[in-house]
Amino acid sequence: MTENTNMPSRLGLRWTTIASKLGLRLIAPASISLPSGIQIEADALLLDFGGQRGMLLVTNDELVWPHRTAIAEVGYGFSVLDDPELGDHPT
Repeated sequence: MTENTNMPSRLGLRWTTIASKLGLRLIAPASISLPSGIQIEADALLLDFGGQRGMLLVTNDELVWPHRTAIAEVGYGFSVLDDPELGDHPT
């Protein structure tokens, strides 16, 4: 897993705020490499949840669904979430 140097997406920013408030460990954005060489670019990686290596958070199921078995085999879970609306803030 590598930390992506791009700016976080709206979902990544939303989860950065949530993680900060709740004391959760999060990397946003995040990139993982599968054994096949495929890179999965996730909006965020929520550590300590989901699979042994964390939970990938994405807004596009097409990024993860075709690779779901490989993602699980390397120790990650994933969740496909709606893209938060601009100005829609967590409470």
